[in-house]
Amino acid sequence: MFDTPIKFQVGFFASASDIAPDSKVVFKIISEISEKTNLNFVPTLLTEFGGTGVAKRLRLVANSDTWLVAFGYSRIDVEHQHSLGAVGTDVSDFKDFCKIASDVLEVVTNNTPRLASRVSFIATYLSSEIGISELNAAYLATVKPMPLFSDKEPFEWNVRSVYNAPLPSDDEEKLNIIAEIKRVQGQMQINKKQKEFDRLCLTVDINTVAENPLQRFTTADTFRICGDILPIHDQIHQQASSSVSGQTTP
Repeated sequence: MFDTPIKFQVGFFASASDIAPDSKVVFKIISEISEKTNLNFVPTLLTEFGGTGVAKRLRLVANSDTWLVAFGYSRIDVEHQHSLGAVGTDVSDFKDFCKIASDVLEVVTNNTPRLASRVSFIATYLSSEIGISELNAAYLATVKPMPLFSDKEPFEWNVRSVYNAPLPSDDEEKLNIIAEIKRVQGQMQINKKQKEFDRLCLTVDINTVAENPLQRFTTADTFRICGDILPIHDQIHQQASSSVSGQTTP
């Protein structure tokens, strides 16, 4: 059901405000990332609004902006935004993306050492194209509507569930495990053309809890935790697909 990846993201919660966009280390980082991943990034500027005011932060982009590395005040994000219909530039498997993101973060922290207080993994998918009757059936299968809505056809809805669980490889660390299913409408670019869409969207967001502010996670930890959360990601993906179809999956 949710067979179209839209965006993958790994968040490394460590301040990167000290990495100046015009510093020499930036070009060393870009060169080493290229050698390690075959992604050819170029530096741009990101405008960040926060408690310290407006600041210009470093952002690296590659492959027509489908790959991004954003250096924020409190985190470094590696993102892959999927271009539907593109050939040879997309990574559609979340595990493969996590490996590339970990390689990128490793290059960054090897050149500018730092640890993170949290890490996060987010994957967003769209359903295949389905008809209005199927969209309405998914609503009734996923949501228990109040009487006022039970015989209507809502064009917008969402269901979000969150729970905590220990990290499989380290039970002293805890995870927030979040799944959200919603109906979304808008435009997307397919084969370089804008197209209207009305589909279901699944977001899987798994992150370490914020209670412990200690900067303790290395990029090696990030890849290890990715291995821990992949079975959870896969289970949510499978069960969400079954849920909106009115099926039951263990």
